[in-house]
Amino acid sequence: MGYNSYSIISKCYSTGSVSGTDYLGGLVGYNDCYIETISNCYFLDIAGPDNRYGTPLTDAQMRQQSSFVGLDFVGESANGTHQFWQMPADGGYPVLSIFHGYVPPILEGDGTSDNPYLIRDPNELGAICYYDNSACYRLVDDINLAGITWSMAVIPFFSGCFDGNDHAISNLNIDTGGAGINYLGLFGQIGSGGEVRNLVLENVSINGGNGLISGGDTPIRGCYLGSLVGYNDSGTIASMVIAAVQTARRLTPDFEVLVVNDGSADALGAVLTDTLPAGLTPTGVVTWPLGTVLAGEHGQVVLAATVQVTGAASHLFENRATIGTATPEEDEENNDASAQNELVQRADLEIDKQVEPPVVEPGELHMPRPVEVQIGGAVVFVLEVERFERF
Repeated sequence: MGYNSYSIISKCYSTGSVSGTDYLGGLVGYNDCYIETISNCYFLDIAGPDNRYGTPLTDAQMRQQSSFVGLDFVGESANGTHQFWQMPADGGYPVLSIFHGYVPPILEGDGTSDNPYLIRDPNELGAICYYDNSACYRLVDDINLAGITWSMAVIPFFSGCFDGNDHAISNLNIDTGGAGINYLGLFGQIGSGGEVRNLVLENVSINGGNGLISGGDTPIRGCYLGSLVGYNDSGTIASMVIAAVQTARRLTPDFEVLVVNDGSADALGAVLTDTLPAGLTPTGVVTWPLGTVLAGEHGQVVLAATVQVTGAASHLFENRATIGTATPEEDEENNDASAQNELVQRADLEIDKQVEPPVVEPGELHMPRPVEVQIGGAVVFVLEVERFERF
């Protein structure tokens, strides 16, 4: 490319030969932009001069997959699961996988409302970009994206129906490496007629240059950033989503309630109600006035409760939470959630012995120093006997 004015150039390479007098480069001759718009791009070092637009690679480096940081290759998921690139089997430079025999994961279903495509894991989620973006999709399991760093939206454009089926997509991490890339989120853009419902997002991090989700005072490099969608063009997004998550920690379980407003309007006067199970302190119904939950906002409420040991070998705790809002609600079915956890009483024996026993002489009466035995982490017995016998 000879001249670039504010266009995004990402995930590509050049091997052509460049010669001339002014504004020469192996990838781009001149980038007329005061912000970074070129990322994860490379060129053969003998193709043209290095003007810092792109990374020069030797012929040997061009033949190694590890040289192309940020490119999404078949067989690895650290850079996403779109699987856009692959290395030729007979050697050479990277090629676009779809033109060289790559077959995306086969999704179960036919994409209709009655028989939607089913999504079970990160690979199938990334494969949506190869399918009809106006079709219907449904999650059949929670999807954990930990360990994957995307540099673009997982689903760049969508105008179909995506049913989360009350499942969660967690640990979504999008980082453009400083380049100002627009329309970032689980969905880059949702077009007219698109619909997303019954979906929970947990632990999302998006960095598009200076354009973090929270924004800032500096010039925005990446625009239209959001956890769920970067830009919603008249698509339908079902409103409040709630998930109850319970983590048992010996005698102090934490009840974590995640609240997400996936609607296009703010939820006014939101109130969260949590009915605590019997066998805990405190007990009864606890309410949290959340006030206004902004469109696209998500938050977490945590209540720590103490288990009252009942003498039973085990006890099942069920935490149930609901949420309501003064704002008209589109889909109230996702405003109720519960989680169960079984607390089992187990023994927890610990013993401390004298590290350096006293020296004894033949013929002396040997009385060991007291040994402390802890049972259940609470009751302590001090034994002044020569041996400990089971009885």
